[in-house]
Amino acid sequence: MTSQPKEATTIPGPALSLVVGWLTFRGLAWWLTGIGWLNSPLLLSTPLLDGLVGFMCLAIARQLWVGTPGSVPPAILILLMHTTLHFYLLIYLRPEIWLTLEAWTKVQVLIESGSAAVLVLILLFIRPLRRPLNTDE
Repeated sequence: MTSQPKEATTIPGPALSLVVGWLTFRGLAWWLTGIGWLNSPLLLSTPLLDGLVGFMCLAIARQLWVGTPGSVPPAILILLMHTTLHFYLLIYLRPEIWLTLEAWTKVQVLIESGSAAVLVLILLFIRPLRRPLNTDE
C-alpha cells in the first residue's frame, strides 16, 4: 500500500493572505536589489545581504502559506525588522539622510514601515489565521 498525501483541511484566511503577499512582494524587491535589477536610494547593506534577506522573506511567505508550524515568529521578526530598520537609521544613526531624500522616497518609507507594523499586529491579534476548508460531502 502506498500512502496518499494528506489533504489540507484549512486554507489561509484573508489576514494571512495580506501578510504572505507583503512578504512575497518585499522578498522579491530585496532579491532584485541584491542582484542589481532594482535600484534603491536606501541601500542599507551589501547586495549579497539584500539577496539573502529576500530569499528568507520568500521562504517565510511560503511556510506561512502552507501552514508550517512555527512559521509565525520568524514572520513577526522580519516584519519588525523592516518596521524599525529605516526609523533607526533615519532618526537615530543618520538623520541627515532623511533631509536629502526625495518626497516620494520619504512616503515610501512611511508606507512600508507602517504597513509592516500593521501586519505585525495582524499576526499577533487576529486569530485564527487559517479557516477550515468547506467540504460538502
